[in-house]
Amino acid sequence: MLYALLFAASVTVGFGASRVVRNSMTRVRSPRPAVSRAPSNPVTVNAAQPAATAGPLAVRRGDTGELVNLVPGLSVGRSSDNTITSLDERVSRTHVRFEPAGNGWVVIDQGSANGTWIDGARIPARRPIPVQVGTVVGVGPLELHVTISDRPTPTSDRWAPSVDRTQVLPRPPVPPAGTGR
Repeated sequence: MLYALLFAASVTVGFGASRVVRNSMTRVRSPRPAVSRAPSNPVTVNAAQPAATAGPLAVRRGDTGELVNLVPGLSVGRSSDNTITSLDERVSRTHVRFEPAGNGWVVIDQGSANGTWIDGARIPARRPIPVQVGTVVGVGPLELHVTISDRPTPTSDRWAPSVDRTQVLPRPPVPPAGTGR
């Protein structure tokens, strides 16, 4: 009887301690009572408008470590048309898209079958959800960590080819005046 009582108490305490709810739109909530201590350096961040960063944002793939700068329309999915591809069957053909919003970025689930997760919470389809440095976006088994990029962002939404084939051709000579042309 005493063993059953101790087991029930430990399960209750275990579940109570693990009920931390994470959501990118709210603060982290815990069942522990709040301690009224004023922080030495209070900082308020509005999740609807992410804080400014020191440089362009990027996502780092959890599986390969590849760093991809965030550009408008960056997409993740199984199709080769996406910026980031994964052949895993849990990833939809076009699973998620990143877009600029205000002075930050949002992630939009494209109606994927298995959903998109931000910091462990499933997000609704087709609704823009703000992301910022430190956010983890889950797409099937793939984790994308939002971070500050260590390389410059391209000036257009299309990546330049690996070999620059631009040629500067000389201007054809202008015929002298009065030659009949």
